[in-house]
Amino acid sequence: MKQLILTIVVFVCLSHGFAQSNSIKKDSSFLHIFSQIAFQRTTENIPMLRRWNQNINICIEGVESNGFKDSIKQILELPRIQALLNGITINWVTDKNAANYMIRFDTTGRNYYYLSWDRTGNIYKCLVTINTKISFARSEQLLLVRNYFLTSLGHFYFQTGVRFPVINSCLYSLLDNISAFDEKVIQLEYSNELKAGMTLMEFTELRYQWKYSAN
Repeated sequence: MKQLILTIVVFVCLSHGFAQSNSIKKDSSFLHIFSQIAFQRTTENIPMLRRWNQNINICIEGVESNGFKDSIKQILELPRIQALLNGITINWVTDKNAANYMIRFDTTGRNYYYLSWDRTGNIYKCLVTINTKISFARSEQLLLVRNYFLTSLGHFYFQTGVRFPVINSCLYSLLDNISAFDEKVIQLEYSNELKAGMTLMEFTELRYQWKYSAN
């Protein structure tokens, strides 16, 4: 009986994921926005998709308060995000030498995130820096960490004057959860149909395939 229940649960989850994936492929408006934010230009001026291809090990540096560390973990909603990363796991580590994702709080530099990737667009390292002299309020620091974390999952592009939800939807209030739009962006970014190093031209061709296969 337990085996039957487990089989039903797995079937329902897979069916939901399949239906959601198909709905994304049919949403031309969403795919257009995705093409604008997920393809950063390379040094050769070619728009290319970048994403993580290994587990993400996060270490927090410069924070003494365990309560604030817990707030960071809570606001990132990692179990929810990890479920969208197609097998990539997100772990908290205390040894910075074991980390490939550092969240550093100090009093120098600017608020930003810095990514490293290989020639094929696979992201393998990130450093998030929060200057506590510039952003001294804990609430602002939390919002910045969440904003940079979401953006760093795909080096998503923010155009001045265009407020893409994946960049800004969760910045208005600590009470806001990561939006359904954010989830769709991350899910498509890490889907099997896409890959690191995919160019915008290749994605455009894939969109045409999805469009005609849906008809």
